[in-house]
Amino acid sequence: MTTEPQPQMQGGDVMVVHPNGDLDIKSVPALRQQILQEISGESGGNVKWRGLAVDGSAVTRIDGVGLGFLAELRRLALEKYGKPLTITGLRTELEHLCEVAALGDPSAGQLQPLRHISTIEKMGAGVALLGRDARAMLQFVGELIVAFWVVVRHPRHVRWGEFLSIAQEVGADALLILAMLGFLLGAILAFQTAVPLDRFGAVELIPTIVGIAILRELGPLIAAILVAGRTGAAFAAELGTMKVTEELSALRVMGLNPVAFLVVPRVLATVLMLPVLAVYTDLMGVFGGYVVMTTRGFSFLQYVESVRSGVTLQDAAGGILKTFFFALLIACAGCERGLTTGPGPGAVGRSATRAVVSSIVLIIFADMIFGVIFYTLGI
Repeated sequence: MTTEPQPQMQGGDVMVVHPNGDLDIKSVPALRQQILQEISGESGGNVKWRGLAVDGSAVTRIDGVGLGFLAELRRLALEKYGKPLTITGLRTELEHLCEVAALGDPSAGQLQPLRHISTIEKMGAGVALLGRDARAMLQFVGELIVAFWVVVRHPRHVRWGEFLSIAQEVGADALLILAMLGFLLGAILAFQTAVPLDRFGAVELIPTIVGIAILRELGPLIAAILVAGRTGAAFAAELGTMKVTEELSALRVMGLNPVAFLVVPRVLATVLMLPVLAVYTDLMGVFGGYVVMTTRGFSFLQYVESVRSGVTLQDAAGGILKTFFFALLIACAGCERGLTTGPGPGAVGRSATRAVVSSIVLIIFADMIFGVIFYTLGI
């Protein structure tokens, strides 16, 4: 290796490194030490270098250590002289290797540790993300309305076979888990209300409390959350996989609207099946309360009469009415997250997670709105 000044290059004295032979783990240490001594002035030279270059015309091979050495020279050239390293004379394949393996300057901004983000900035980013999600959801709802209009005008465009299959997955496949949840919910509610009501001698009010709580609130809410966890995530995963594998693009190329072709059957199946699941959950919840009340000496007729006298038709109808809106929120959130799935191996999983979280948040928010409306109307 030799170094020599070349005043013609870059407008000043440039130290040119001439590696000879293999630039590998055997030759790099000595070469590196010599260059560092030359740059720091320890070699005894009086030249003040203004740049750094490499003449690779005599280089025959470069390994990983050699590539790391060139990366270090790039950093030194920028730090010491404020100019990029110039590499000339390499064979075509070696030049291509250096281009592919070129490491960025470690002092570059993209490689620096992330700066601390304040709480206010995090809140602002969260609000901005919420705004983007809301805008995307509104856009999706608009596309869904247009797709429904097309389906109303041309019902044959709907794949009714897929609709029945999805309805079975949403409804029939969830009956067992909802039966268990509804029964346990009614039993827990009866157990929890029995102790405080015993103190006031009002045990006969337990069936009424169980009936009102289950029919108005807990039954529809539990059914909706379960469907959000099962069906919303499934919708997002299915459509997200189709997005990643470019099946959605293939549908558009064939002239098919993915929203009308894939989303409409899923929305219809969810809207039709969730109210049925809510009624089923209500019945299992009331039955769970009855099982507990048998330990208190209540007969079946006595329990049913107590529930019937304390629960009105408005209580049951109000709970079922909410499930139609819950179903729309679940289906729209799941399908929208699936259609907007990004690239990458973890994108589908993230879409499914976001679908479940979004669905549950929207369900709770909508339930609060219904609670305010029912309270205002005196229902």
